[in-house]
Amino acid sequence: MSLLKDIKVVAFTQFLLGPIAVQYLTDLGADAVKVERPDKGAFERGWAGAEGFRNGMSLFYALGNRNIRSVTLDLKSSEGKKIALEMISQADVVVQNYRPGGMERLGLDYESLKSSFPQLIYATASGYGATSELPGQDLLLQAQTGIASVTGTREQPSTPAGTPIVDQHSASLLALGILAALFERTRTGKGRLVEVDMVAGGLDLQTEPFTYYLNDAPLERPGPSVGSTFHQAPYGVYSTSDGEVAISMVSVPALGQALGYEESLEEYTEVRESFRSRNMLGKLFAELVRPWSAEVLIEHLRSHGLWCAPVQDYAGVMEDRDINVRERVVEFTYPNGTAIKTLGHPLKYDGESPKPRRVPPDLGTDTSDVLAELGYSSEEVDELKNSGVI
Repeated sequence: MSLLKDIKVVAFTQFLLGPIAVQYLTDLGADAVKVERPDKGAFERGWAGAEGFRNGMSLFYALGNRNIRSVTLDLKSSEGKKIALEMISQADVVVQNYRPGGMERLGLDYESLKSSFPQLIYATASGYGATSELPGQDLLLQAQTGIASVTGTREQPSTPAGTPIVDQHSASLLALGILAALFERTRTGKGRLVEVDMVAGGLDLQTEPFTYYLNDAPLERPGPSVGSTFHQAPYGVYSTSDGEVAISMVSVPALGQALGYEESLEEYTEVRESFRSRNMLGKLFAELVRPWSAEVLIEHLRSHGLWCAPVQDYAGVMEDRDINVRERVVEFTYPNGTAIKTLGHPLKYDGESPKPRRVPPDLGTDTSDVLAELGYSSEEVDELKNSGVI
């Protein structure tokens, strides 16, 4: 996949947001070099959720750093900074999500670079903006932007999503901004600063309910089974005899008829009435659904043209033919035989998804090659290694 062929990226990235944004670009053919500390590399090399390591490789690192090259540099040394500037001079894009103030202290922030490299697109990500010292971590942002408060039912505590949605969405937004800036540069020849913070990412995920809130809609966490603060009944998740089923965008009378409910529900045909009475209706449908098996209920409701789906764990997701997850999984095999699986690029282009070109690299494995591209001799590279710069 070569949509971004010849686009060069220098990445000062760590954790999830920055690496995933760069990975979207490298999936499309961009050449990205990740700059890491010589001693232990980026944070994500030494940490993984669920004790996820394969022969010493962090799955957290592997899931967000494919198709890149790794260079080790001591950026606090004058020689290391000099090399970084040489790399930036040949780059189209710099991406960084270090702590606010980190790149400024190194003299590698946008203000320090823009006069020397006016064509450079400089993309930066933070938790709360460029001047805040608050830690930008997904759970904290889900809590602080309101996501956890509107998820779940009234009887539950505030419930964050079970996946880092703010990190992932912010990465998508950052990649989108970079692509827009690259397109603009084809017309103007000028680069620009592209910024995203996780507050914006968290709020952007809530555009629909937040718009209702800003316009005085009566939002509150629902009672049992209702799936959001703003949908009318019977929208939500319902327990059956052997599982759970999601029911979406179905009229109250139609669902009542399909479930064999004998009393009339025509008074709830209007959206306003089904919204106002949604907690009562949620309890009613919860009782009607409970005796069914999930599989039979789904087949029955779909035969009536009603929208529904099974609530599945990951094992169920893997076997679901409607989702075809197995077609979306990519696998890396390292020279030592270690195999790691992760999800591939999320889009298709002319019907094809980009295939991985490079496994997530060992720390510093590409340093010598990149320095050679900058014009360093093998003797100079050896000297930099001996002095600890790389």
